[in-house]
Amino acid sequence: MPDHLIEFPYLFSLIVILAGVIMAIFPPKKVNYLYGYWTPRAMKNLYNWRFAQKYAAKMLIIGGVILMLVAVAMEFLFEIEKNLSALMIFLSVILVVAFVFFTTESAIKKFEKTL
Repeated sequence: MPDHLIEFPYLFSLIVILAGVIMAIFPPKKVNYLYGYWTPRAMKNLYNWRFAQKYAAKMLIIGGVILMLVAVAMEFLFEIEKNLSALMIFLSVILVVAFVFFTTESAIKKFEKTL
C-alpha cells in the first residue's frame, strides 16, 4: 500500500477538527443549505439551528481528536498490517461521522423538549 495513504487519517482528522473550530468561531447565523450542520431537525426553526451549530462544532472537534488518536494507535502502538490498519481507520471515520450525527440529533431532540 502506498505510504501516502497512511498520512490520510492525520490529514482527515485535522480537517474535521478545523471544521469544528471554524463552526464554533463562525457559526452560520441563518438556516441555509450551504454551511453548517443541516438536517431536518436542525433546520426546523432558528432555535434548533443555533443549538445544532454549537453542539455539532463541539462534536466535530471531539470526533477529530478521536480520529487522530486512532490513527496514532494504528501506526505506533499496534503492529498491524497496513491494509488492515487502513480498513480500521476507514471504519473509524464512519464511526466518527455516525457519532457526530447521532449525538447531535439526540441533543437537538432533548433541546426541543426544553422549549
